[in-house]
Amino acid sequence: MRVFNVTASVKAGALMLTSLVLMSCCPGPLCRPAPAPTPNPVDLQPILKKRIVEGFADFHNHEFAYLGFGGTGISHTVDPTTPCVPLLTYHNSSFHVVDLVRRGLFGQASSEWSSGQCFPAIGNAASQRVDTDNLKRAWQAGLRLIVVFAVSSEFLCETAQLAIPCPSDRSAVDAQIKAAHDLEAMIDAAAGGRGMGWYRIVTTPAEARYAIAKGKLAVVLGIEAANAFGCRIRQQSSVPGVGTPFEGGFSEPTYFQDCSDGTIRPEDFYSYSGTSGDFPSYGSEHTHRALALLDHYWSEGVRDFFLTHNIDGIASGTALSIDLLHAVTNPGDIGPGASLASRSDAINQLIRGIRPQTSPMNCSSVKIDYDGGRCNSLGLSDLGRQLAKHMAAHGAVIDSDHLSLLARHELLSDSGPLGGYYPLVSSHSGISSLNHGNANNEGQLVSSDIDQIIHNGGSFAPRLPTVTNTSDEDTYPSGATAAPHKCGGTSESYIQAYRFLIDRLKAGKLLDGSPPFIGIGIGTDFGPPIPVFAGPRFLRSGEVTGSIDFDDWIASIFVNTYGGGLGGCYLPNQIPESYQKVQYPFTSHLAPGVEFQKSVTPWDGRPTQPGYDISYDGVTHVGMLADFVEELRVLGLTADDLKPLWHGAEAYIRTWEMSGSYAKSFDSEGASGNRGQCEAARMSLLNAEDHGDARTVAMSMMALRAKQCRGSP
Repeated sequence: MRVFNVTASVKAGALMLTSLVLMSCCPGPLCRPAPAPTPNPVDLQPILKKRIVEGFADFHNHEFAYLGFGGTGISHTVDPTTPCVPLLTYHNSSFHVVDLVRRGLFGQASSEWSSGQCFPAIGNAASQRVDTDNLKRAWQAGLRLIVVFAVSSEFLCETAQLAIPCPSDRSAVDAQIKAAHDLEAMIDAAAGGRGMGWYRIVTTPAEARYAIAKGKLAVVLGIEAANAFGCRIRQQSSVPGVGTPFEGGFSEPTYFQDCSDGTIRPEDFYSYSGTSGDFPSYGSEHTHRALALLDHYWSEGVRDFFLTHNIDGIASGTALSIDLLHAVTNPGDIGPGASLASRSDAINQLIRGIRPQTSPMNCSSVKIDYDGGRCNSLGLSDLGRQLAKHMAAHGAVIDSDHLSLLARHELLSDSGPLGGYYPLVSSHSGISSLNHGNANNEGQLVSSDIDQIIHNGGSFAPRLPTVTNTSDEDTYPSGATAAPHKCGGTSESYIQAYRFLIDRLKAGKLLDGSPPFIGIGIGTDFGPPIPVFAGPRFLRSGEVTGSIDFDDWIASIFVNTYGGGLGGCYLPNQIPESYQKVQYPFTSHLAPGVEFQKSVTPWDGRPTQPGYDISYDGVTHVGMLADFVEELRVLGLTADDLKPLWHGAEAYIRTWEMSGSYAKSFDSEGASGNRGQCEAARMSLLNAEDHGDARTVAMSMMALRAKQCRGSP
């Protein structure tokens, strides 16, 4: 069976949207009531009085993404001692989707590979941006906490045929979690033994505080994958391809989210259990599996979770924000003057046809600009509500990003599954009220949700960068002379969201009336085969910003990889004095005795290392977070302005501590004394599903109902 009924979801979404608009108005584009005076279930003061740990934090990193996406999407591992990885090939003149996607992923990387090289560069989607040496450089400069999300995309793997067959998100997640533990052990061994290394995987806030106090990097493991808790991307049918004049007719496969695979049928259940007619009373096998998978990931040390990613998942609708995956009007973003304008209808029809379908509705009434005012009609599913409660029962960090506007609103609502008080993290988003056009989408944070997240003790990390074009984001505060938004897709874009969130935090109150902690993280999103970079603000002599050849442009339609529009706004001799470049070497607040020269990547195959200069290369890899912090200072942010950045690790840890303090409020299994038995029954069900053992699945579901475990009606 399908998890979502599209027609019913659109109607339900429209009704919910209407209710949002009719609510008493509040600040921000989404009208909803001010935070209610919810009785505080715990005393927050022990958390608020803890000694502050100092260090900046990357709330959103994908260190081991080279193991996701079929294992072939990145041109190097994180190990600096290994060589460049051979890349998949493609037909340069073909308009077949597999060739277009591969060209978008590997075009620049293939050019490098032809010379035996694989260096990180703006626009090189396949480049390795989180090698261990440069992660260590960032740590030396003051990075004290990093959230490493296991990530993958079955859809990208399928369309580019990155592996045959494509692995499930679950298997990709498991491989990345194992790689993190293996790296920690390797660094420990090199440092003299267990616990001796600078890279420490932490599973509690206390462990994070201890690691940082010892001067180490606290590593929190997380998961961001649409199908980590169930469903698979599968081929469904076909649509006509878009060929060149030299190609004959052909078709392209279409894909959908298949959430129908269950091990047991009702008639088999009755046969195995000896019951009849009451199969629904044992709960959904899909729900039990999702909860079992959470238990499994938790046992592997994962502590930070998304409910969905960039397609609708089993738990929630996604935020419509990526043209290729979500736009209805012009998913190819083909302008009227483009070379392929005459074929735009066929290209857009192809894109809409091959991707998993969404259920958009009109959200212009709540000031969403994206795709003509569209947002997702799907909110949380019933399974998603159970999964959110199960995460809270563990004291997990729950990330609100990628959720549809309706899902995020419900998750924050007093009547939602988390009671209106559980803290959330936003690890890589922007600010709706600052953004324009398609950059103002439901994936961005509306002011009322920001205020509720603050009220609950949550924390924030703007994406680096928050937007790609100057016109996409306003300067904040309006009229600011220090670091105005004059060069989109650079550090300047991050600064506007950073200052906005600081002001909202200063104006906010926690549940008990206390002022919130003022700390902000960074969301690099480094690791997967997408071109997430803060671009350079300066052009080198002879460079032209925004140039792109025809083949690169058409390939970029399918994977949104072109980074040529990022930054590149100034020539060295054509800028005001206030836009000085970073000077090398520089020092760091937490490493005053260390001089940071331009970073290098000796593993990349280049015979000489020119060194990365943030002014001309942008924030190309994780080691350049050191340069990024220095660039913020050069752009005019004072020591006081930067204090919240240096408190980013503390902000995340406090949210984590508050999450843990509320766990008992959601742990109905623990309250009844059955948590251990429920977890054992869920693990039995998961193992039985993996082996196609329907009898054991039936017995496990009976045990879950007998103990009144979560997921049983």
